[in-house]
Amino acid sequence: MLSMINQIYVAYRKIGERNSKKRLWLQGQSLEDAGFNVGSTYKVEFTSDCITLTLNDSGKFKVSRKKQRNAHIQPVVDINNQSLSEFFGHYERAKISFYVNGMIIITYHPTDKLIAQRLYSVEQAIAQRIISIGSNAHGGGIMSSAVHEGLSNSGFKSQLVFAIEKEQKYLESSLSNSPVWSAYSLAIEGNMEEVETSLLSNVLLYEAGLPCTGASVAGRASKKLAFAEQHESAGRLFYSFLSHIQQINPAIVVLENVKQYANTISLHVILDVLNGWGYQTDDAIRILNGRDYGSIENRERLFMVCPTKGLDFDWQLLENHQTVNPVTCVGDILDDVPDNSSLWSEMKGLKRKQLTDHAKGNSFKMQIVDKSSISTPVIGRGYSKIRSTEPKLNHPKDNNLLRQFTVNEHARLKTIPEQLVSGNSKTTAHEILGQSVIYKLVSSIGHAIGQSLLSYESNQEIKSKSVA
Repeated sequence: MLSMINQIYVAYRKIGERNSKKRLWLQGQSLEDAGFNVGSTYKVEFTSDCITLTLNDSGKFKVSRKKQRNAHIQPVVDINNQSLSEFFGHYERAKISFYVNGMIIITYHPTDKLIAQRLYSVEQAIAQRIISIGSNAHGGGIMSSAVHEGLSNSGFKSQLVFAIEKEQKYLESSLSNSPVWSAYSLAIEGNMEEVETSLLSNVLLYEAGLPCTGASVAGRASKKLAFAEQHESAGRLFYSFLSHIQQINPAIVVLENVKQYANTISLHVILDVLNGWGYQTDDAIRILNGRDYGSIENRERLFMVCPTKGLDFDWQLLENHQTVNPVTCVGDILDDVPDNSSLWSEMKGLKRKQLTDHAKGNSFKMQIVDKSSISTPVIGRGYSKIRSTEPKLNHPKDNNLLRQFTVNEHARLKTIPEQLVSGNSKTTAHEILGQSVIYKLVSSIGHAIGQSLLSYESNQEIKSKSVA
């Protein structure tokens, strides 16, 4: 192996084209420094991963010349043939390394190498019908479980390789309740900033629900933030998110956040960096409402799906899963709570607060629904605190009485399987559910990803037949 000390010049160049063949034009001081002077002869060797130019007295090729305006003569190496076209295929960039000992090595551009590795992993996953997954900001595993279910419905098994979550109680809930775990999964408890990237194995799909506390309306208001990135703990996490992607090189990246995240610097940087790394970002973002996927809770969320270049993702595939007739009303998801249950109360404190807020000119109002309501406002992670702006259920006979939704009702409002929060305290269960996704929506995204992989397989088969 050549020592890095022998390298004297490295260039990243675009590959041109001439006479319908790829062309690589090298000219200038770097050739002279490597010993490729005008009139020198060299040989060219093509292998599967590089092209090697070596000075050789009996070489078939000769270094040509080009006269500059100042009359200075510069050496030129011009490669323009079918072999070059076959080596680079549809790639348009190259890395050229010049060595002091009379050698030039031409390889794929590092980003194109990464793309090729991703596409190879896609082909392997399709052949085996197994998708490897990494999860960040895993929570109680609701999003992971939904993605796995969607992939399963499209014909793919999935394997959770690792999951990162800073809250022990959430991670343990997922370990106890989610079917995504296996003997080969790694559970990582810690802030994503703390996690050494060496712990993270390569996966095909990387999904995350980055903390939204800096981007949400409530989060920015309570912290008096001028911008999301100003949040003391969540604002910088997009950097760790990108660092993990750089380490594991997934073929598909899925991100969920509040819809306000669309206007953050963080998302702009994420998309810009991913584009530079060879991911498709032009049509990566959608704001989706759970109501379109069978949820009673009126939860809008931002979703990002970035496949590697060479692999397409079609958002229209989600339309097949949109529910024409969702669960008709709140009454359909209620537990059998007796009319005289202690869960009912007058909530006098919240009612007094509403009057006080109104007198101050504030717009905060209690959100009260009944059995006939066809939607509810969003329920957040702090639902157990009994806050006025989150939905309360009106008593069927006594309008003075209200109650909170139970944990199981909360899960059903979000189409989340109840067993995914089984065994938790009421507070922890509501926290997990309150910061989770609409399950059927994310399952639909998982299914669409599976369908996109199958479309890739079909397209590759068509190309193979056309070449044959």
